Amino acid sequence: MDAIRLALFGALLAGLASCSDPEKDATALFVDAAAEIQGASTKGEWDRYQAYSSAEKKLDSITSQFKSTQAALKIASSEKIGGLTAAELKQQIVELKDSPGVCLALKNADCTMKLIKANITKMLAVDEKKTVDGVGNAIVKLKLSGLDTDVDEILGMIAKKIGVPSISEKTNAVYPKLVGEFLNSAASAYNEHELTVLYENVLKWPAIAANPNGADDMRVKLISELNLRDHSVLALRVVKDAGGDQQPLLASIAMRGLSNGYETNPPVAIVEELIGFAQGEDRVDALAGFAGVGEKERVAAFKLAQDEDERSKVTVKLIASGMKAFSTEERLSVLEGASPETLRANPRPVLEFALEGKEKKAVVEGLLDKTLPLSDPENQRIAQTVREIVSGAKNESALVDLVYADRQRVCEIAPGLLRSAERFDLMVPLATACLPASSGYASPAMLTNIAGAAAQGGDGGTLEAVLKILRTSPAWKENLYDILYSTLYHGKFEQTFAEVKAAGRFDGGIYTQLLKTSLEKGVGNPVEVVDAAIANGGYFDAWTVPDVTGLSKQSLANLDKLISERGEVLAAIMMRDPSSFMKLDPDRLLVLASKVQEDHAKPAIFSALAKKARLDSKPEVLAAAWTLPSDPSEIVERLTTLKLNETLSKSAATQ
Repeated sequence: MDAIRLALFGALLAGLASCSDPEKDATALFVDAAAEIQGASTKGEWDRYQAYSSAEKKLDSITSQFKSTQAALKIASSEKIGGLTAAELKQQIVELKDSPGVCLALKNADCTMKLIKANITKMLAVDEKKTVDGVGNAIVKLKLSGLDTDVDEILGMIAKKIGVPSISEKTNAVYPKLVGEFLNSAASAYNEHELTVLYENVLKWPAIAANPNGADDMRVKLISELNLRDHSVLALRVVKDAGGDQQPLLASIAMRGLSNGYETNPPVAIVEELIGFAQGEDRVDALAGFAGVGEKERVAAFKLAQDEDERSKVTVKLIASGMKAFSTEERLSVLEGASPETLRANPRPVLEFALEGKEKKAVVEGLLDKTLPLSDPENQRIAQTVREIVSGAKNESALVDLVYADRQRVCEIAPGLLRSAERFDLMVPLATACLPASSGYASPAMLTNIAGAAAQGGDGGTLEAVLKILRTSPAWKENLYDILYSTLYHGKFEQTFAEVKAAGRFDGGIYTQLLKTSLEKGVGNPVEVVDAAIANGGYFDAWTVPDVTGLSKQSLANLDKLISERGEVLAAIMMRDPSSFMKLDPDRLLVLASKVQEDHAKPAIFSALAKKARLDSKPEVLAAAWTLPSDPSEIVERLTTLKLNETLSKSAATQ
């Protein structure tokens, strides 16, 4: 019984302790809500939204749980609470929910579309024609995001504003052009899988499917920005999907990097298929470019040649290219397979090989016999001297002696021959003979060939001695860019940079080449190059900055040093072509943004980050991507990019 009484007494005490004063509790909630509202007035959108939402919950608790209290009466009578009435607080929350900052935090699809439509409305109010012309890219991205209903609503808004019943039919007619332009600009922002998803999506659009010619034009725009390193499978797919008369053109565009040397490691099987679509000179160019990559590719290219005539044409182009990527044995194989006519039309590679491989005397003499005689008497004199050097009747100094018989021709050809023979000790005598004190005209080829050959000697002393002689030429100053580009190309960064600084004010683009080399090859100090350019009136082109993909550890270190110490200058260089920001990865873009003070550069950096942003990106990347610019058209561009990237992220997650 005592135990029961004790339990009842304890329960009574607990009940009494739990009782509270409604006025006191309501007042505490009211004071907290007022403080949150007042304190949030200077905060950012997301922090303000959170504070207002928290305050609203407290006020709702007062009106639902403590209806008869003074605090509830104050709320009902629209008294200001921390500066806002309850109704004003609710309105602020509604407006904030559609703001960029809250959209970012909540990933709210509805509010993002409201922002897009609101800013298109602003664009229409300023310039109707410019809006109609400029909104196409956004429309394409929204359709690719599966938002057809929103696209129809936007097209309806535009039609109403410009006073026509509908612009849907007109838009359908230009979709191939709009899609082509978008895919052309998107190649640098999306990987091969993402681009393939986009490409397959647009092929299903009725406006594309019903317009084969427009679809092929769209393919031309897309494939012109693809490369075989990153997009080989898609490139082949695009060619195969095209109409038969368009396939040769598309295939030649896809393989253009082979001809200009940009594609250094192409996928052999895919290139073989692409070459099968090419025709005429485009096919020969592709075969020669493919063959020039290396031994494996050369064998494959010659197997693909359709007949002896095509094989001969490929050989001519291959020999004319110099076969820089080939070993001695590979070059020999090409030269031995060439006809006498081909060798006589391009004798210099034969002569250079003869001096480089003169220990293979019988083979070399056979090649020379196949090549000689040459119809040009000056070339024949040089070739005959090479023949005598190979036979042992003369040594390489005989090439220097030839200068006095034909200075111009010999001084353009002999540097490469001495380089092939590795007779760098003869470079100074050659330069002295080619540029005597009383010399007249010296061609750019003469100066650059002598400097370039001397730069390959490994010993900086040889190059310095040769440059000292070349400086005496009246043609030195006007050809300085070409001369120094040649020494830089052949690996003498420090000496080239020293020569540039010694020249003082330099109007040429050599600083672009120096900075590009420092960043690509990981040599020198890029900050010193930038400072020297600023001090001496030099300039940089936007393509100075390389794509970070594939850069060496030292190259990345040089790039990071430049971003860290001269970020403002680097951003100004890249602003000459804002698309160049896409060459940097998100982490480096974030660091660069932190170094930039100028308002015009940051939006371009954030735009690049938006194109790279995916749902799984770092919070810092997403925050920067959602730091919207002030211009309505740029806001629309940014938000539609983020919508599309969100769609692609979800698509990748389901694969």
